[in-house]
Amino acid sequence: MKKRFAFITDHNGFILPYVLFIAALVIITITASIQLYQNEIRISESQTEQLKIETLFQMGRAKFSEHLRDHNLSESPVTYHFPDGDVEIKYKKLTTGEHHLYFTITTNRKTVISLPHRLVADHE
Repeated sequence: MKKRFAFITDHNGFILPYVLFIAALVIITITASIQLYQNEIRISESQTEQLKIETLFQMGRAKFSEHLRDHNLSESPVTYHFPDGDVEIKYKKLTTGEHHLYFTITTNRKTVISLPHRLVADHE
């Protein structure tokens, strides 16, 4: 009785292309998975850094509002030091209770971002 898959197991070397094709697919799959994993790590680090920047912005804005309410502001710019980084705020009084703020946020990883903000105080 003849075997059904004799062409795969004979000694003519027909099995080699199958092995090479499967090995290439495995290597491509593993390489793609590693690249996806590295990209996910970079994305997670960027999102964490963005969250720190947003937190520093909110903390700096709250501290500035507190000092504004207590009339404890010194000359512009004002610098606040927090555990995740530093916030420098340059400000200009526009009208009564309205200030134009220019934030320069520097994280501990030396990421620097600058952004303007208009603060309207409900006191004064």
